[in-house]
Amino acid sequence: MNIQEILNAAKEHGAEAVRDVFAELRQENQAITAEAQAAYDAYFADVRQREARIRQRVEALGQERDVLSEKIRTMRPALVAATVEGDTETVSRIQGDMADIEAQKAALTVQIELLSDAKVPGSKELFQAADSKLKELRAANEQYRAAVGAIHDFAGEQLELWERIEDDTASSTKYSGMAKNQGGTVRYTEKLYEHFQKK
Repeated sequence: MNIQEILNAAKEHGAEAVRDVFAELRQENQAITAEAQAAYDAYFADVRQREARIRQRVEALGQERDVLSEKIRTMRPALVAATVEGDTETVSRIQGDMADIEAQKAALTVQIELLSDAKVPGSKELFQAADSKLKELRAANEQYRAAVGAIHDFAGEQLELWERIEDDTASSTKYSGMAKNQGGTVRYTEKLYEHFQKK
């Protein structure tokens, strides 16, 4: 293999090929990153939907409790009248109704407190999908960093090598051109012919 073939092979499989591989690695890593981000976003979107359903339920329970409180307030005139008239039977019935309503309100209050303080879990399937994609991303990132590090180290070594070759060949290129080296070559050729022709 002559030097031109060696240089052509280096060009063909050199920096451009490495840049192409690097670009491909980066695209693959970006695709895996996008998949992991989508899975992560899907999980938390589901959590937000679940939290919204909890908030809606808490609001509905609060409204039911308010309706029950209003029912109790509407019983006041009847309770006052029955008490003033000494109608113990009506007072007892109103007290029983109020106790039932208060029990319902208490149950609603407990539900509201339990739901308000609840940690809302996300979908197990979406969690597993996101977890799997994030593990895949971690592994891909490790491989990507290792590949980028290897490319970086290789490029540094090659740069150093090419700089040495450039330095080593600099002095030779000063004298390699015909015009620059003509004197020595022509003089030696002339002496050779002159000596040979003297015989």
